[in-house]
Amino acid sequence: MTFNRVKIDDYYQVLSIRSPEDVYEGYDYLPDRFHKLISSSSIEGYAASIDNKMVAFQLVNLLDDGRTVLKQAGRVDKEYEGTGIYNTLDSFTQQKYNLLGRQRTFSFDAHNQTLMKHLYARKMDTVMSRDVIAYHVKSHREILKNNSTETNNTIIFPVHLKEVFKSEKTSSELFPEGRMLCFYVPYKLKDSNIPLIYSQGTKVLGSFTEGSLLVTAGTSFQCNKGHVFVLDVYGTLNETFVQHILQHFRHMDLRYFNEPMEINVHCMDSGNQYITDAMSQLDIQKDESFRDVHHVATADMN
Repeated sequence: MTFNRVKIDDYYQVLSIRSPEDVYEGYDYLPDRFHKLISSSSIEGYAASIDNKMVAFQLVNLLDDGRTVLKQAGRVDKEYEGTGIYNTLDSFTQQKYNLLGRQRTFSFDAHNQTLMKHLYARKMDTVMSRDVIAYHVKSHREILKNNSTETNNTIIFPVHLKEVFKSEKTSSELFPEGRMLCFYVPYKLKDSNIPLIYSQGTKVLGSFTEGSLLVTAGTSFQCNKGHVFVLDVYGTLNETFVQHILQHFRHMDLRYFNEPMEINVHCMDSGNQYITDAMSQLDIQKDESFRDVHHVATADMN
């Protein structure tokens, strides 16, 4: 078995390791996001190969000035599942980044039984958790057509986010755990992370109402389940939330304008009335069968 650094030209080999419909219950974002991820300055990909065939894969995201190591998009060939090959690859990457002071971070949902067992056994320290609510949209084009009111939310560009991170009062209100969870990646409030937050096509919006701040970050991707829009919510939910949704819809890729879409809202309070009211106003249906929590946990590398 050999270990190799994955290059952008390895797209088809990586995806051949495991069918996307078998990964994350069909919500595998890697086919749609591979080129953006592997081109990122903070991400390195590694594969384990047997007889020149890739059989396991893992992305490693170096965050927070390289002090945090986040594992992403891991997978192993079904034929080699349970043989320890993925664990061997994981040990290889862990050893590669096993430098003093580095911290290993895990970002996962409640369906990841292995990491949930580690969390319950206190082998990891919980950093933050977010409720995840799912909604279904038949066509966001129709929603925009029926809700043509102009929005007054501010697009938060990197230079603005830098000022937010710098303000102790504002950042503590928006990001009480000292991290911004965006498209499943937990970023500490460091200037070096700001280009990484925007590198995946994320749009960040902000509004200020009666002394309270609301910031939302939206990122969409295609997967086996269709078009998925991940909306991360920070700060105080208020009546402007519905305008945030509409403005995010206006910024979406025109290729998916008429397609059905699933919205996954990541927030601290899934029962907040402003979310319920906004979705009701836009006639967006909640998936009552969907229940999930997204966790971020850390463990020292040893």
